[in-house]
Amino acid sequence: MPTEITIRPARPGDVVRDPESFKPLKTEGESKPCNIYWQRRLAAGDVVPVPAAGEAPATKTAKTAQPVQAGKE
Repeated sequence: MPTEITIRPARPGDVVRDPESFKPLKTEGESKPCNIYWQRRLAAGDVVPVPAAGEAPATKTAKTAQPVQAGKE
């Protein structure tokens, strides 16, 4: 597991504060320690990882649900 992660607020206008300095996270992203606080912010969707230079941004692929027809399983 990395010791540091680069993250930014998930949505424009959101303010996510560093628990040690109480300063807002920069909108362009900042390097922060990979501790439980920032892992929880990632899991909650408050922050998102910033890809490193030359790295493709991660994308989510939505799975298409197939409707279930009555009588057919």
